[in-house]
Amino acid sequence: PTLPPNTLYILLTPSSPSDYTLSSYLSLSSPLILLNGYLKTPSSIKTAKWIYHRKPLTNCGLVSGHLLNEGSGFKVVNASGDRVIKVFKDEDIIVKGSNTPDLREAVKLAQADMDERINRGK
Repeated sequence: PTLPPNTLYILLTPSSPSDYTLSSYLSLSSPLILLNGYLKTPSSIKTAKWIYHRKPLTNCGLVSGHLLNEGSGFKVVNASGDRVIKVFKDEDIIVKGSNTPDLREAVKLAQADMDERINRGK
């Protein structure tokens, strides 16, 4: 089909391979926003860029921090959200060949921060 030029497309909660096929098609000619998209699946759009991401980082079932991306890079913040522990450039945290952040270092940093706060409280 012919699509109108200069149209902003918004897809809410894409969940099936056909949703991502449509997303890929639409993104060829116009800006596209995926809300609540899951960029980790093989069917997701490989060239998509995170503009907002919030992932709780857990330690023994407790939230020890969050990985945030508000469009200016990924940052690890402590559990209360009042201190940035580290900021990552995309190339330092995105898994090569994907658009998914590797959480391992972020989880370790958040856990170390929580352990330090617990030890200070003893």
